[in-house]
Amino acid sequence: MTDSPTRSGGETPSGEDSRALELQMLKIAKKRYQSPTGDRAFTELVERHQQSLMGQVMASLSNYDLALEVLQESFLRAYRALPKCRDDTRVRAWLGRIAHNLCIDEIRRKKGERGSIRSIDQQDGDGLSLVNKLKSPSKDPSQLVLDSETKARIQESLNRLNSLSREIIQLRVYDELPYKEIALILDCSIGAAKQRMHQALIDLRKVFPESS
Repeated sequence: MTDSPTRSGGETPSGEDSRALELQMLKIAKKRYQSPTGDRAFTELVERHQQSLMGQVMASLSNYDLALEVLQESFLRAYRALPKCRDDTRVRAWLGRIAHNLCIDEIRRKKGERGSIRSIDQQDGDGLSLVNKLKSPSKDPSQLVLDSETKARIQESLNRLNSLSREIIQLRVYDELPYKEIALILDCSIGAAKQRMHQALIDLRKVFPESS
């Protein structure tokens, strides 16, 4: 019998089973983080969250190459911090917090610089874009006209927001994280996270008014 956390038959767990599996993987990675078994467990944890984290970092930095560097540094710091990581840690929030802090450092260091941004549409493997998931008080997201011009206008509007507003929209709308995890990532209360999201959407609608 091995310590491998992978289910037989390649079955993909969900909900509470997924959470339990992730905690098992974390424990293996922590206890044997310098062994092949521990490395495999950590690699699985990274693979589960790297796409979501890349979206978060891109939303904050708006520069693809820099985002890749920050993402790699985030994983490296997480690996080094494994022995101190609590057994009940929410891995996505933990990794997200590390990435968030690195993004803040980069923004402070490169304040005033604007890099080139790739469309969020290009990052999503399932073909869905942030446009599809934007919540509107007057329309169902499926009713939005998703022509190329509309997508471009929304992308341009997102780029006009500050980095923290882009990041929280990415976390809540695109990654669909609960406010509890967002609060852990941003190091704030759940109420504060909700208020930031509310303000970010207000700011987004100001720069992108809905057509009648």
